[in-house]
Amino acid sequence: MRKILLKAKHDTIRCRILNDLIESEPDDNVWPVYNEQLRALAEAAIKKLPREQQVIQNPEYLVYKRWLGRTISNIGYVERMNSNTSKALEYYYKGLAMEEEVADKVGMASTLNNIGQIYMEQGNIPKALELFHNCLKLMEESGDKEGIAGSFSNIGIIYMSQGDDQKAKEYYEKALKIDETLKNKDGIAISLNNLADLYRRAANVTKALTLFNKSLDIRIEMNDSFNMGRVLNNIGNTYRQIKDYEKALDYFKRSLTIKEQINDKDGLAFSLNSIAAIYLAQGKTKEALPLSLRSLQIAKELGYPGHIKNAAEISYGIYKKQKNSKEALKMLLLFMTMRDSINNAETHQASTRQQFKYEYEKKELSIRAQQEKKDLLHADQSKRQKIIIGAVMGGLALVITFLLFLVNRFKIIRKQKKIIEIQKKIAERAFTALHEKNKEVTDSIIYARRIQRSLLTNEKYISRNLDRLNCN
Repeated sequence: MRKILLKAKHDTIRCRILNDLIESEPDDNVWPVYNEQLRALAEAAIKKLPREQQVIQNPEYLVYKRWLGRTISNIGYVERMNSNTSKALEYYYKGLAMEEEVADKVGMASTLNNIGQIYMEQGNIPKALELFHNCLKLMEESGDKEGIAGSFSNIGIIYMSQGDDQKAKEYYEKALKIDETLKNKDGIAISLNNLADLYRRAANVTKALTLFNKSLDIRIEMNDSFNMGRVLNNIGNTYRQIKDYEKALDYFKRSLTIKEQINDKDGLAFSLNSIAAIYLAQGKTKEALPLSLRSLQIAKELGYPGHIKNAAEISYGIYKKQKNSKEALKMLLLFMTMRDSINNAETHQASTRQQFKYEYEKKELSIRAQQEKKDLLHADQSKRQKIIIGAVMGGLALVITFLLFLVNRFKIIRKQKKIIEIQKKIAERAFTALHEKNKEVTDSIIYARRIQRSLLTNEKYISRNLDRLNCN
């Protein structure tokens, strides 16, 4: 495809090839390069068009604008992967405006999904929920089953964040079923990872590790470094939960190597602090301290209170063991500040939990009512269709029966006709024979009469002659 790209001269063909390369390229270091090429090409192509032709009624403008909108949204994704949340939102909303202009439902749904994930991470559950529902609606309208599965996963994550693991599991399994049908490896890996996290939380370590490893195998096959690192962290965290520190350390280090290579700061902060925590548990404070401090620095750069709290807590434990009371106190105060900040945020989230439950259940009831209405309509149509089919089949059966009757009647008539013809021939033969017989009898009677007449004549002749003789 790359060779075709080099030979292609028309902008539309080049744009289409670049778009295919973006969608098929799993390497996060490669596809953004294609994305930038497509963005520049689409922008240049639009500028070449006369002002009066830069309208959505023009098919050429429409195509280039659609590609441009998607590339802008893709830049938002890249910024998010680089932990630049504000920049990511800026590009997402810019791309969304272009996608709305050209009514690109697939692009709109994808962008709404990505924006919703950011709001979810920030704890704005009602906003995230609204965006996920809008995304799901667009996916259903466009018939994008893969997108529907992604929406189910996100709604499951919201339920999980609100502590409703059972409901989360239902949505994760729905997503997994669709993705397995579509053979969508990325979706399958996401669902397996999400389900594994639920089992880990439920302390079903064996099941969790089985699913995490299945997800990891898919990520390795896809060469998806970003998500590979995340799954490795999750496996490490599971082993840490059961205090198997050696295995946990192995997985955290593997994840750290990947996170360093792709500069995933969020993942780096987590991996560094996780390794530091294990070293602290093993009494290796000298090895642990630089890791926890580096994790703390990255967490401050990101502005993530959760990461800051975790790094400060481990750093406090290290300084305390080293009997460095001054630094330990600093870390303790930082830990308490972040904890209080998070508790306030969690209190706010708790207050929205009931609101979330009410709003979502209301939406579910609405969706269920619409589905029931559709089911009733479908059942009514199905019933009517069955009646029509029954009537047609009944009519057809009558026609066939009548035809069979006619065929049978025709056979009987034909058979009777043959019998009559045979009988007629027999009668004709009998009549002929009788006629012949009658003729024979008649001929015999005539012959007899002739004989009789002959005899009578002779008798008279003899009598006359006798009389004459007597006279003489």
